[in-house]
Amino acid sequence: MQVVLSKFDPSKIYTGQKAFDCGNKIINDFVQNSLKQQVKRGISVAHVLTDSDDQDRFAGFYTLIAASIGRENLAGIASHSLPPLIGVSRLSMLGVSKRYEGNGFGRQLLRHAIRMTVSAAESMGLYGLYLDANPGAVDFYRKLNFETLTPRQNNNPTPMFLHIDTARMAIREISRIP
Repeated sequence: MQVVLSKFDPSKIYTGQKAFDCGNKIINDFVQNSLKQQVKRGISVAHVLTDSDDQDRFAGFYTLIAASIGRENLAGIASHSLPPLIGVSRLSMLGVSKRYEGNGFGRQLLRHAIRMTVSAAESMGLYGLYLDANPGAVDFYRKLNFETLTPRQNNNPTPMFLHIDTARMAIREISRIP
């Protein structure tokens, strides 16, 4: 298996994209029905893992968007005053096909998303990386020093945040997680 990470090309047809299944209905629906249009319209930037040994099969992906969060969301973790809105990079979607689970591809995608955030922060003001973690992924993100912004309600996603200074360190930590 030879996987390649590249920027998603909305003009390209990816083998298996319309049948993508990572076990999460919301993510599956997004990949199958919305990803191409969001990227075409400039709403998000996506990167995709493809299996070059299997007709460039769509194996996994993530999307990043420019966003802002209110300073009240960071009240428990920010040690100094902040403006009312803080610029962040938002990891809005990440998924790996069940067919490719257990190979570390989720870590590879997250590491790349963090690197893209750090790189963007060199050119414009970004305070960090924000995401909404599914209940089963919260501990994974905590191991990478993401902080929980608000307590999780029932089975809803948990808002989490990685400060830009911590992001540089997290890139190294991802490769150490089993």
